[in-house]
Amino acid sequence: MTEADMTEAETTEAETPEAEVTETAASATLEVKGLNAFYGKSQVVFDLDLHVEPGESVAVLGRNGAGKTSMLMAIAGVVASRAERLTLGGVDLSRLPSFKRVQAGVSLVPSGSRSFPNLTVDENLSMVRSGKQRNGGIEWTVDDAYKQFPVLADLKNNSAGTLSGGERQMLAVARAMVANPMLLMLDEPSEGLAPMIVKGIATRLREMAGQGIGILMTEQNHRLALEVADRVYFIEKGQSVWEGDATAAADPSVLSQYLSV
Repeated sequence: MTEADMTEAETTEAETPEAEVTETAASATLEVKGLNAFYGKSQVVFDLDLHVEPGESVAVLGRNGAGKTSMLMAIAGVVASRAERLTLGGVDLSRLPSFKRVQAGVSLVPSGSRSFPNLTVDENLSMVRSGKQRNGGIEWTVDDAYKQFPVLADLKNNSAGTLSGGERQMLAVARAMVANPMLLMLDEPSEGLAPMIVKGIATRLREMAGQGIGILMTEQNHRLALEVADRVYFIEKGQSVWEGDATAAADPSVLSQYLSV
């Protein structure tokens, strides 16, 4: 049995008492220390450290294949991983399966604007509603999602499969929002979208952070990332190589060193 298989088995078999996923209201801090991620025998993330404070937006940037998506998948519990510390609001996530991490307050918007294409927009949103209050007692509802994304309200009875790429991405973010996360993770949220749609999503992310939600995003569009983020990590070959605020990250010499091909 490989190390990755052992990790998956431990996650499946580990007991997860209800107390481990109870709310810790205003404490939404994500703490990651020594995160390693695996696809079978291949290790793709190496001893990575990062943190996200409540209401803070953090961007993880790097070249293609640097390990950005794998990092998010590991935090969400989708791929095999191990970590010295992986907590959200003090709750240990490291041995929880992915659905328990969602209950603990982690929402992931994967790349590709995924939704249930045969369901309507309204059905897509209603089926994921958690009914839980987080971040100081705020509860995001389906109506709140429509207020944040008015175009979805106009399309609420349309099948998700008929939406444009930008509309599907709005739906993906809205679905994550009504799950009432403490931490919202987004993988390449601007991929393939028109500039006006990208601008709108950036505005919504800033508003969500203003409500106390921690934002952790990966993005090839570094201009968008630097517009939204308070802090930035650059990673190479699955390892963190630079950390600083968004202003320092926007320095041309930094961008050239870590993003130029």
